[in-house]
Amino acid sequence: MANATTTLRLGPVIANLLPDYRSDVAIARQASTLAQLSAGRLDFRTGIGAAARHGHAWWQPYGVAYPGYRERAEQLTASLERLTAWWDGRAVAPPGGAAVELGLRHPSIPVTVAASSATALDLARRFADRWETSFCTIDEWRSRVEAAPAALA
Repeated sequence: MANATTTLRLGPVIANLLPDYRSDVAIARQASTLAQLSAGRLDFRTGIGAAARHGHAWWQPYGVAYPGYRERAEQLTASLERLTAWWDGRAVAPPGGAAVELGLRHPSIPVTVAASSATALDLARRFADRWETSFCTIDEWRSRVEAAPAALA
């Protein structure tokens, strides 16, 4: 699609950054490659994840641990810190490894954080160029917009 189009934005619906499922180094390189192939048309979207009652059913049959909300929020924070640093050309250490500079230098990759809770909205404020919210009533949406960081609302 990156080669066949010139205006289409590309990217995952939501890139789940669970450590048992995806390496931060791998996703940083994959995103950087797609950003290059698409002439900067990559939109990188992520979030803390669905409620445990849904997430367990989606991930555990495949042997992927689906931790509780707080742990997923901590993992996402750490992943976003590493990804944005690598895309800015800085050296950081992946889990269990030594600091590495991946040579990616793609600060133009826009990050969207799916956010409805205060914790997720804080992650959007810290790391995102955009935020999105879903699965809510119009009144819930209005309250989320009011709570959203001004730069993202």
